[in-house]
Amino acid sequence: MKPDKLVYFYIILASLCSVLLFPVILEPLDNDIFYHILIAKEMINSKTPFILHEPWFNAPKGSLHYYPPLFHWILVLFSLGGTLDMRQLAVLFQIIFYPLALLTTYHLVSYVENKETGFIAVVVLTSYFPFFGRTHLPIPEALQHILIPLAFLTYLKSKDKLCGIILAMLLMNHIYDSLLILSAIFTHWFVYRRESFNMRNLLLISSLGLIFQLHGIYGHMYIHHNQPWLTNPLPGISYRSYLAVASSSIMLILGSCCILRKSLSKSNNIFIFWFLFTLPIFWKMTHRFPAYAGAPLAVLAAILIVKLKNEGKNFYGVYLPIIVGLLVANACISYLAFPHIHDFYKPGVDENEKLALLWIKQNIPAEQIIQLGPRRSFYDGYRIAYFTGHKTTESENIAGYLYCVHPVEPPGNWTLIKGYGLYRIYTKA
Repeated sequence: MKPDKLVYFYIILASLCSVLLFPVILEPLDNDIFYHILIAKEMINSKTPFILHEPWFNAPKGSLHYYPPLFHWILVLFSLGGTLDMRQLAVLFQIIFYPLALLTTYHLVSYVENKETGFIAVVVLTSYFPFFGRTHLPIPEALQHILIPLAFLTYLKSKDKLCGIILAMLLMNHIYDSLLILSAIFTHWFVYRRESFNMRNLLLISSLGLIFQLHGIYGHMYIHHNQPWLTNPLPGISYRSYLAVASSSIMLILGSCCILRKSLSKSNNIFIFWFLFTLPIFWKMTHRFPAYAGAPLAVLAAILIVKLKNEGKNFYGVYLPIIVGLLVANACISYLAFPHIHDFYKPGVDENEKLALLWIKQNIPAEQIIQLGPRRSFYDGYRIAYFTGHKTTESENIAGYLYCVHPVEPPGNWTLIKGYGLYRIYTKA
């Protein structure tokens, strides 16, 4: 079998196995998808490609919408303007984003190194749960993992205009991380003075995406200005920090060994730049760092493995059993320690919550605002707005009803009127 066909077969097999191991993938996962569908539907209903105001949250005033629009445009486009069910489309994204991310990583590594190294990089990456977990979610971040290797590939091929388009897409899809990729490419270009690549074209073409990026960052910081992770420049080491390091430990070991053995050269050290520019994610968003660092670390591991193989000495008798053992350990440790493992415990909305939301829709007048209980309440707001059409608020003394998830008890004078498992609906006493 030809190398490309073997890799494609492996990627398809890995994708099918992912559904067999986690059949919950066939249901909408995570909470964010309901938010993104709301935005996409609002674009259709209002016949506008840009949303600046979210009336469903922080009622009655509403909230500033700051999210870049690319993912919402894709939802609108693939739903044929709203004629197809966007929830089913979200499930389709959950299934196809993972193999597409593996595929773009393979083609990048194959171009820089060779197809053998590309295949090994894909094998290493499929043993790493954080990458598996985040690319199986129907969210803009998962789309980033598909586009990032393409940005590096077009840069290395000196296709400056196409690279500018892909970077514009990254900047128009998700905030912060796309700036790191742009910085990695610019730094590599500056250090090595790659005259074959026209940086001016890249910056000009990607400038449209940069406008959306700056608007998104401003809006995000404006809305979340009082959150410690934004206001504290030196956050302390948290439990999530330990989990992020633990889940990435095997990958970090393999990547470090690649560097220490001097396995890199001028032609392939772009992967070092890629990895280094994922480190700021650990600083502020530690729970997302493992997934972003996964691809460059997998490539470094693959380069190390191929170098050991080519040296020939003791590879099959010593190094190969150790590598296989490390990859098995990587699958187990990264699964057990990954901070977002809860994304695969249950669908975004379980059966009891569906009943609670249906009761709200059928029994509470549409003009009534629903107050949200403490603890991850903004996610509750996404689901309430999507399934019931009610506006929500986190402020007190505005709403006559409250939605709360047990065991958190609501503050103030509230009387329980309906409960479905953990999900409770209260009215003013």
